[in-house]
Amino acid sequence: MKNFLIRFIFVLLFTFLYLFIFIIIFKPIFRADNVIFPYAIHPFDISSLYPNTWSIIKNLSLVFCIFSSLIISNSIYSIFDKFILNDKNNSPKIKSDLNYTNELSLLIGENENHKKIYIPEKGLFQNILVTRWYWNG
Repeated sequence: MKNFLIRFIFVLLFTFLYLFIFIIIFKPIFRADNVIFPYAIHPFDISSLYPNTWSIIKNLSLVFCIFSSLIISNSIYSIFDKFILNDKNNSPKIKSDLNYTNELSLLIGENENHKKIYIPEKGLFQNILVTRWYWNG
């Protein structure tokens, strides 16, 4: 629940920041009374010829901006969570612990201290090579 709340707050703040910057940058377009496209010989003014279409285009651009900011902020948080916060749930590692049998895992052997070594379920979806080493010293 704590992770969800942190992610939600981050996404919400980033979305508002993204929208604020978007509106500042594109403010002249949203307030424009005429938008002229130089189409061949005759210039084409979409806002005076088709005001309803121009209004729909402006509103759709805001809707797409909101959706894109949500997607971008969620992606940024995922990268931040994975690399900066070192989310240990996303990285499958071989664990050496006697009490690790609570989750689905594969026992592959023992280490030098005679502790059992397990590969967790997430690690089983990776490419792995398990070898056995003998020393006849």
